[in-house]
Amino acid sequence: ILYADIVNSVALTASLHGSELVETLNELFGRFDDKAEKNFCLRIKLLGDCYYCVSGLPDHDVKHADHCVQMALDMIDII
Repeated sequence: ILYADIVNSVALTASLHGSELVETLNELFGRFDDKAEKNFCLRIKLLGDCYYCVSGLPDHDVKHADHCVQMALDMIDII
């Protein structure tokens, strides 16, 4: 399971209007979803500014940990 939380999200929330914040998070999470698919990960939940995904489900994959690590590195590149 990979859990990613946006650092300083309170500052981001304070600096954007509601619709801008939703648009920004939607774009970011959409890019994460694209990378998740390429990294054999599955998004399981969005909770506020947190993104949760998993690899190795629903089908077992012996490289699930490698996929999650690559996903995390790709998320860093996206941000």
